[in-house]
Formats: sequence, structure tokens, C-alpha cells
Amino acid sequence: MPPEADCLSVIEDRWRRWGDDEKMRQHFKPITLFREEKFALYLAEAAGSGDGHARDENWKKETFINA
Repeated sequence: MPPEADCLSVIEDRWRRWGDDEKMRQHFKPITLFREEKFALYLAEAAGSGDGHARDENWKKETFINA
């Protein structure tokens, strides 16, 4: 199982990328985000985004209900 920080990075990055796209938002679910053959790609893309949101606690609280 991936570390919690990696999981959160993927979730946050995918939501930024897919959250406003109705077609992609339907894929924002655990089976897609944590599929073994895709998770490494999503994690690499999250690490490469470099926008700093993964470390911004206020952004998490504004974006995710239980952050």
C-alpha cells in the first residue's frame, strides 16, 4: 500500500485536473485513482505539477470536506 502522503498527493492532483471536467470527474473514484497500473503515473504527474497545493493545508480545508 502506498504511503498516505502519496495517496493524498494523487487525490489532490487528480481533483485539480478533473474536478471541473464533467467527463473526467466520473473517474474520480478509488478504483481509478489507486489502480496499480495507473497510480505510479498519477503520482509522478502530481510530483511534477509543482504548484505547492499538496503542502497547503488551507487549500485542503477549502477543497476537501474532511481535510
